[in-house]
Formats: sequence, C-alpha cells, structure tokens
Amino acid sequence: TGVQHGCSAGQTILIHSTVSPQTITWARDTAAAWGVDLFDACVAGGGDAAKVGELVILAGGVSEMSQPVIDALNTYGSLVIDGGPVGSGTALKIGVNTMTYAQFAAASSAFDMVKTNGGNPQALMQAWRHTGQLGKLTESFTGLLGIPPAHIRGAFRDSLLNTVSIATKDLELAEELMNNGDPRHAMITSLRESMTAVFGLEENNQ
Repeated sequence: TGVQHGCSAGQTILIHSTVSPQTITWARDTAAAWGVDLFDACVAGGGDAAKVGELVILAGGVSEMSQPVIDALNTYGSLVIDGGPVGSGTALKIGVNTMTYAQFAAASSAFDMVKTNGGNPQALMQAWRHTGQLGKLTESFTGLLGIPPAHIRGAFRDSLLNTVSIATKDLELAEELMNNGDPRHAMITSLRESMTAVFGLEENNQ
C-alpha cells in the first residue's frame, strides 16, 4: 500500500481520525508486519485549541509509546488522556462525540420548545448558565439556535452540512459500538437521524 511504501521499520504511525476501534487494531496488526508501531491518538478541542497547542489527545496504548512519541503528542496537545489499550482512544473519542451531539440535540429541542410555547429563549439560556448546564462547546453551539432558515445559505450552509456529515459518521460508529440489544441503541439511532434538524437545516433549504 501507499502507507507501507512511505514508512520504514522502527517508525511510528499515529492515527488521529475518528474511526472504529476495530479499524485501529487491524491497522496496528498490519503495521506490525512491517516493523512499524501504530497508535490511535484522536484529538478534541477544535481549531482554536490546535492553534495554541491545547488540544486534548485521546490515545490508546500510551504505556507502549516511546518517549519521543509522547513528546510529539505534547507539542500540539496540552493533555494526553490514556484511554487504555490500542484502539480505546477511538472508542473514547466516539464516546466524547456522542455526549457532545446529545447535548446539542437537547439544547436545540429545549430552545424550540420554549420559543414555540411563547417563552423567552434568553431566559432559558440564563437558567442553563446559572445551573451549570452549559459547557464551552454547548454554549458555542447555542449561537446557531433560532437562526431563520432563510439565513442559512451559501458557504454557511455548506459548513453546517459538513458538520452534519461528520456527526452522522461519528454516530454511526457509536451505533456499531453499542450493543444492538441495549435499549439505548435506539436513542443513538434517533440522535443520528436528528442531526439535520439539530443544526437547523431543512430539506428545502437550498
């Protein structure tokens, strides 16, 4: 493969993409046959955190990493969290993302619920802040709430569509990880199916 030709025995590959733990373990076994170490090192925090080296690294197999690899992670991350064995970093990232999207969906639903029943959405925001229900990511997301569909156009709409695509992919991974017999599996499916509405995108919003 192209990756195989681009690396040499003794090197280390870090995978930052949010993929399934099974993909990571398969990739690790494949890389091991080339004499290459491979670890999952998912990142969280967004673009602003990346610019100042304050990403959170959700890693698998930290105890097996060499010091130079850990030092490299610390150049762009302010916190390296050891999720467990190789593959668990991606499971951790999927769990983090599931919680994030659930909070976004709850905020969107509550906002519309209050607004359509004559309530003041800003009062809802005040209540959330006072009770400690708004984290940084969710508070940032609330800036999207209440934007008229007519204003969601062009590059802004494209950006939201891309976000929905990523969210859908992440929640599909969450569905894979959740036992299909668990009643919460249906909740994650519903969460995935709600992402278009959560981000204020309508089918006829061209």
